Amino acid sequence: MTDSGFIFISYARRDGSEYAFRFHTQLAQYGFDSWLDQRGIDETQDFTAEIEKAIEASSYVVTCITPDVRRDTSFVRREIGYAQIVQKPIIVARFANVPPPISVVNHTWLDFFPDWDGPFKRLCDLLRDTAGSPAPPPASSQPDPYQTYLEALYKDVVRYLDRTVFSVLPRQGQMPLIPLHSQAAPDAVITPDEMQVQAMPLAFFDMAGIEDRPTTYHSVHDAFDENAHRLLLLGAPGSGKTTTLMAFARDMVARRLADPTHLLPVLAPIALWDSDRHPTLADWLVQAIPPLKDDIAAILAQGRALLLLDGLDELGDEREDSKTKELYDPRLRFLHALPTNNQVLITCRRADYYSIPEKARLTGAITLQPLDDAQLKNYLHDIPDLWAALQADDQLREMARTPLLLSLFAYAFSGLGDEARQLIAIDQGDIRDKVFETYVSRRYTHEQRKPQAHIAFSLDDLYQRLGAAGMRNASDRKLPQNVFSVEDFNEGPDPGALVELAVRLNILVPLAPGTRYRFVHLLLRDYFTFLYAVPRLTDPDWGVITSAAQALSATGDRRTIEPLLAAFASGNTYVRSTIAQVLGKFKAEEAIPALIDGLLSTKDHITTKRSIARALVNIGSPALEPLIGVLHGPSAAGQIEAAYALGQMGAIDPLAAAVESGSPDLRGAAVHGLSEASGPRVLNLLLTLVQDEDTRVRHNAVRGLDRLADPRSVPALIRLLEDETVYLSHALIRILYASRYALNQRICDIAADALARIGTPEALAAVESWRRKQDKKS
Repeated sequence: MTDSGFIFISYARRDGSEYAFRFHTQLAQYGFDSWLDQRGIDETQDFTAEIEKAIEASSYVVTCITPDVRRDTSFVRREIGYAQIVQKPIIVARFANVPPPISVVNHTWLDFFPDWDGPFKRLCDLLRDTAGSPAPPPASSQPDPYQTYLEALYKDVVRYLDRTVFSVLPRQGQMPLIPLHSQAAPDAVITPDEMQVQAMPLAFFDMAGIEDRPTTYHSVHDAFDENAHRLLLLGAPGSGKTTTLMAFARDMVARRLADPTHLLPVLAPIALWDSDRHPTLADWLVQAIPPLKDDIAAILAQGRALLLLDGLDELGDEREDSKTKELYDPRLRFLHALPTNNQVLITCRRADYYSIPEKARLTGAITLQPLDDAQLKNYLHDIPDLWAALQADDQLREMARTPLLLSLFAYAFSGLGDEARQLIAIDQGDIRDKVFETYVSRRYTHEQRKPQAHIAFSLDDLYQRLGAAGMRNASDRKLPQNVFSVEDFNEGPDPGALVELAVRLNILVPLAPGTRYRFVHLLLRDYFTFLYAVPRLTDPDWGVITSAAQALSATGDRRTIEPLLAAFASGNTYVRSTIAQVLGKFKAEEAIPALIDGLLSTKDHITTKRSIARALVNIGSPALEPLIGVLHGPSAAGQIEAAYALGQMGAIDPLAAAVESGSPDLRGAAVHGLSEASGPRVLNLLLTLVQDEDTRVRHNAVRGLDRLADPRSVPALIRLLEDETVYLSHALIRILYASRYALNQRICDIAADALARIGTPEALAAVESWRRKQDKKS
């Protein structure tokens, strides 16, 4: 045996523990160091790279072959696969008359089931062979054409898992892993069954007392198998989605390495997909995974891929198409691009997923569950001060139910009893900052203390450069979220060295070697972004302020509401427009007075007032009464925008009352609001109002009928083809600014558009006849 390594003992926990521990004990008696994993964890719940790192450091791998090794998901198969990738000598020790995996049939066999002493002596002789012959290539009747790609992918996954927080925790003995549980979320997807006709009324199930109880899964493998291998994995930020996906990917790569008949794992971060060009999935993967560029289209077409796709939420929400200028949801485009004939596991933040207009067409969905008290207590067994702090504060304990934050708590406050107890008095947002601050500081200090350490950047440098890059990334939703190149950190000297340091500190992880990087978690990007962006809200450059506000919106941190309100009060109309949108996304009720003042003010552009109105719509019912006050206030522009907001919110009563008894300006604004609403009552009101004597009222009412496109309005719209009046008040011009209606359109023009959209034979015939008459007039 070489002096630098040890013997790695690979065994199946279900039926090989007895033999592995006997090996471990007896090898020590003969002067050999050995390593075996004693956590007793289900292999489907292993989220670290400890085993792979131990194999890399070993001199030999001894595999204990027992009947359980025949399982596809056996730990032993995975360990054999990785030992072969890193070219470690493998010795096969059989403890039952079962064939070893085909990948090691060419290795030395030692049969221990008829006799122990003789094979053990032979084992010791082999281990004393200091040459340590490397593992021969896997034996297979079907050599895998993607062997090189799979080995590289396995190494990349191990490198990622090795940089998760689990792998950098201080070891006080063995920190237990957190077993993640998930619950079925059947409402999250459109299953194949739902695309068929319901043969039996659901009432029969209700009468029989049959309830749909959510299924609980103890591993993603179980959920994947039970949902026909097309699964959506949801969870809160930091709940373990990416780590779960990576651990699953590692198992699937190991399975494919052992048996080329399994599907080919294809792992990719969705953030790299170009949603504006929206190529096919094959076009994208050709660029994202160069080793497969010649084959990926055929692999997908033939259904031979296992697609492992991470971070649907990182595509961002609604944006404008650069060519058509129409709004679209990039997440929905991606879901539409998913092939139906391949296995799929895709991850997304739960809240972001439910904001997508359509459900994914997959077989099933699961949501990672928060950790319970027993899991918290078990994990913090060696950090009693932190457990005491969590027990004493309900809100703090709720935060710690997220695996990422719990593991960061453990890392940051291990051995810091007083500081852990002080957490009780800190605000939740500040707790998260304190945890990240301590994590980064301790990692930096650890790196600083290494022999020959040459760190060219201070912590302040690191925070400034990472924060600036984070703010740019978070503020531009057209950019891939949490995806960076070295050039993104170029606001100072030597960005390459800065990125290399951030990688060493486990702050950044590589996506593609030397070209793309991401923060180890989106929450960490948001942490640096928050600290950098908040002071920029007072910058003299309004462009910097708007970028900071947009970035803070992406973080979702409500501590930004107060500084945003201050910037809203002092900013110009462009700043106020952006910040209003952000306050609306936060649903910030405390912003209602300032936003209402904005509707009433004379200093804001009409587009800013429209942004304010939309923000109030997002805030919802708490803004209703203040909006009704603006509707009856002195500002004509305020009336229009308040009416728009009330219509968007479905507040029909105050709008109908204003039409009934208001001044001409108020009636026109109220009908504008009704044109934004929907439902049978709105349709009936608009059908009445298109006959009103006031041109402005008729004009707004016919716009509403155009938007509704209801066939019941066809007779009224046909009559309006005779109405050639044009209403061009100053207020209306502002309403129509940037709308799809030309400023010189007559009521009959809008009626014709509406009839064409409705598209019934009667409507189309009327439009055709009207157009012929118009041609004759011209």
